[in-house]
Amino acid sequence: MMLKYALFLGCLIPNRYPQIEAASRFSFRKLGVDVEDMEGVGCCPDPVGIRSIDERTWLLLAARNLCIGEEMGKNILTLCSGCYETLNSVNVMLKAREELRSDVNSELAKIGKKFKGEIEVRNLLQALEDDVGVENIRRLTVRPLNGLRVASHYGCHLTKPSSLARFDDPEKPSVLDRLISAVGAESVPYLNKLDCCGVGLSSIDSDTSTKILEKKLTDIQNAKAECMALVCPFCYGRYDLGQVQLARQRGVRFDIPVLYYSQLLAYALGAEPDSIGLQFNYVQPKMLLDR
Repeated sequence: MMLKYALFLGCLIPNRYPQIEAASRFSFRKLGVDVEDMEGVGCCPDPVGIRSIDERTWLLLAARNLCIGEEMGKNILTLCSGCYETLNSVNVMLKAREELRSDVNSELAKIGKKFKGEIEVRNLLQALEDDVGVENIRRLTVRPLNGLRVASHYGCHLTKPSSLARFDDPEKPSVLDRLISAVGAESVPYLNKLDCCGVGLSSIDSDTSTKILEKKLTDIQNAKAECMALVCPFCYGRYDLGQVQLARQRGVRFDIPVLYYSQLLAYALGAEPDSIGLQFNYVQPKMLLDR
């Protein structure tokens, strides 16, 4: 039976990284996943910036997006871990807290909407492992990545806050590692695996942010990983463009290609490199382009 979701693309992926969207859509087709675009949605909105400034506005905007998913009658699938944190957190909060739900619905009523709590929010990794299945991915892989050493990066928003995310083990997540293995690659252990990429500090304390980035890349390089795999567009840009900036500003070179997991997956499922935007990486994934 074909899996069906309401697809929430967010802001960064369609506007800055369309290659991630292309790779994800290719993978969905190959895996028998039907996604319908959510017409009329807004920003998720951001689980850190917007929420810290005005939590009520954050709740209302997210609730409106959830209502669109409910009207479609489908669970929401997010490609961005930040979007997942916001939409899933608000969904859980509104279902559990009647007073909060009543307050939000009183505002939503002004635009003819009502949050009913009828759907769930799924992130990309969750849908792939729990709904599609690791064995199905392994079975449908036509270009196994045997011998490829991949460093997984979970980021900050996928499994936390654990009381709301309720996904994987927040202190020792492993789902991305299993999905890397599903396409034949090796998930490489490395020091400080759960550290942040540092992008959140970049506009406040750029020096500390850069040190965090350099330390993380050093740990990955020391583990002899050939590339990184992740599911956050902020982290994606930080690690890819960040390596160019480190080389220019500090004379430090890493040359570690950064891939969204859906790009790695699409390649293993048979996508041509140019069709999933591998040529747009600042650090070229030569181990795939020349494979």
